[in-house]
Amino acid sequence: MDEYGQRMPLLMRRITLAWLLLSFALGLFLRWMFVAPVEGVNYQFFLHAHSHLALSGWVFAGFFLLLVDVFVSVERRRPFFHLFWWMQVSLVGMFASFPVQGYGKVSIIFTSLFLFVTYAFCGFLIRELHGSNSVSARVLRNALWFLLVSSLGPYGLAYCMTHELSGSHWYQNAIYFYLHFLYNGFFFWSLFALVMKIPEKWKRILPVSIDISLLVISTWLTFFLSILWMKPSPLFYLLGGMGSVIQFYILTKWMLILRSSLPVLGWMKKAILWIGSLFLLKIFLQLISAFPWIASWAYISQSFTIIGYIHLVMLGILTPALLLMLFPGIYTASIVRKVSLVYLGGLITTEFLLFGRGVLPELGAFTGYYFLLWIGYVLMSIAVGFVFVLCFRSRIGT
Repeated sequence: MDEYGQRMPLLMRRITLAWLLLSFALGLFLRWMFVAPVEGVNYQFFLHAHSHLALSGWVFAGFFLLLVDVFVSVERRRPFFHLFWWMQVSLVGMFASFPVQGYGKVSIIFTSLFLFVTYAFCGFLIRELHGSNSVSARVLRNALWFLLVSSLGPYGLAYCMTHELSGSHWYQNAIYFYLHFLYNGFFFWSLFALVMKIPEKWKRILPVSIDISLLVISTWLTFFLSILWMKPSPLFYLLGGMGSVIQFYILTKWMLILRSSLPVLGWMKKAILWIGSLFLLKIFLQLISAFPWIASWAYISQSFTIIGYIHLVMLGILTPALLLMLFPGIYTASIVRKVSLVYLGGLITTEFLLFGRGVLPELGAFTGYYFLLWIGYVLMSIAVGFVFVLCFRSRIGT
């Protein structure tokens, strides 16, 4: 993992980090509105801007750069660099339009441009993988196919909006379809592909072909967890639970092998194991959500539990992983290790408050609840801002 990201242009990595910081700024503003509402501001419009910048400007762009760095030779990267700059055009357009109009004509144009960039990215990268039968290449192909599948969600949303179905089950499920195959499909399969490249000792994971096939099946099965809010047939609960069990088993096995295979990397190894442990926690939460009464509870308290779950994935797993790979020198700086404790403190605080409110709705009656929640995000924002300044003012992480 040391060499990941170092061969990509520093400017591109810094721009991607800037989108993370900006998404944090928008998130802080949104949380502050619960403390002191700002008159004339449309919360939903700013929420759209925040979520698109976080997903597209930070996580997708981060994986974009890392996958190109690891799987594309230096002399064949020019088309990908062109796509990166078209991506920036779409992101600037989304940032400028969403706070003003939400899903309007201008924002839809720029989100459509981003969608076409992802199609071109998939096409170029699949072409680069042609003929490669390594484990990481096979995993990455699945990631790219899941990215293509996830794009069916926005088309479903467009259909619902044009046929006055915005309040229907189809509309909600189109959103969940997109998020599921983006998060659990492209994002995590891309992370698997990158991790597979770390030590050659991953070859000890036998039989890999069966593991990969089972994970593909489980990715499809766990989508059913996203539609349990409709209280469907018990079969859907069973299928979603089976998918979670498969993932928990295989990834626990991989974690144990990785733990014994990695060389002693000190703080870096601890960071990798921390990310892996949170990933297993994520799968455990998926598993228990297959129980009907927990699924119903999660839907009723979704403004807290679902946000807590999404932030656990985005801020607890994906963001630390991307920072370590895009700026591989970060973990060598002792000051950054201390700042990471600030970030961890903010993450634990916000997760405790979000899931705690879901379990005990009475917690919302506490006068300082929203202010404490805002403070938790302030701590994480300070940590990210510190890393941002270091990466721009020095060569740290490069």
